[in-house]
Amino acid sequence: MASAVLSTAISRSMGFDIRLEHVPDDYRALGSGRQLTSLERSERDTIVRALDEADGNKSLAADRLEVARSPLYRTIGALGMDNRRYGS
Repeated sequence: MASAVLSTAISRSMGFDIRLEHVPDDYRALGSGRQLTSLERSERDTIVRALDEADGNKSLAADRLEVARSPLYRTIGALGMDNRRYGS
């Protein structure tokens, strides 16, 4: 099963780095094992995109998203996103 997920992600990435959006939706879950709702997936994907565009700079990502930095941190935590990827 894991090899099928990886194969799908590799195919979707078209030879570039595998990103969250390349992983099938069913495997994008919070650490608690709860599946994300479609709204949560959309919110998470938007945050990931903003952080990628800002090279991990949360202040810049928050500015681009037109939110304060502290709610961005809370949302990152609530969605179970790996905070280490973008620093603290």
